[in-house]
Amino acid sequence: MNTLKKLLTLSLLTASAAALSADNVGKIEVIVHTKDDSGKVYASLFNKAEGFPSGGDAPFKTANAKQQGGKAQIVFEGVPYGEYAVAVHHDEDGDGKMKTVYGTIPLEGFGVSRDAKGFRGPPKFDDAKFKLDGPSVKQEIRANY
Repeated sequence: MNTLKKLLTLSLLTASAAALSADNVGKIEVIVHTKDDSGKVYASLFNKAEGFPSGGDAPFKTANAKQQGGKAQIVFEGVPYGEYAVAVHHDEDGDGKMKTVYGTIPLEGFGVSRDAKGFRGPPKFDDAKFKLDGPSVKQEIRANY
């Protein structure tokens, strides 16, 4: 009988821990509007300002998708609650790189969450950030060309 109580207690504790951890993560759905269906859309999810929006090794998660009808859908699953910003790149020629002028001015479609705009430079993390504090959040981004 004592073993049965221990097993029941252990299973209740395990279920409670799983429920608590499941409550602290959600998904971020990103819809990117592009001018056409060429190439692919790349998305970088940032949980801090460092490296935003250009990336490098700084993104929390990355993903890509093929668009259809001028839209690409990217979903980041299992994301802990917090503040995030997303940067997207429409790689029109499919070479996996952002084409730029002088190494900084994008020649392919580019955008960030909340459609934030930069002033004399790229948008800032604080202008693009949003909060994930529930099961899911959606961001629609219009790529700028």
